[in-house]
Amino acid sequence: MTDEILDAAKLKYLRTGAHLTMPQFAEAMGLPLRSYEDLEQGRVAFRPIHHNAATWALVQLFKAGAIPNGLPFDVEETIRISAEKIASRNGKPL
Repeated sequence: MTDEILDAAKLKYLRTGAHLTMPQFAEAMGLPLRSYEDLEQGRVAFRPIHHNAATWALVQLFKAGAIPNGLPFDVEETIRISAEKIASRNGKPL
């Protein structure tokens, strides 16, 4: 997810890969369930804000221990790159 925008199929892949239900992921993304269902089923346009909400929701759920099997690789890669940039900016190795 570092350079690509999600689409409905990728959104479902992320949700099911994290073993989350639609209501769980909708809540984590800050969306009403009906809006989430419309996104995942391709009934409404998927915008960059939805991409960001999905990524951040996964990070927050992982932090809270709600995703015990880890994050999808592309989300972990985004976090790794960000952590390296923060460490570099602060002059501290990871």
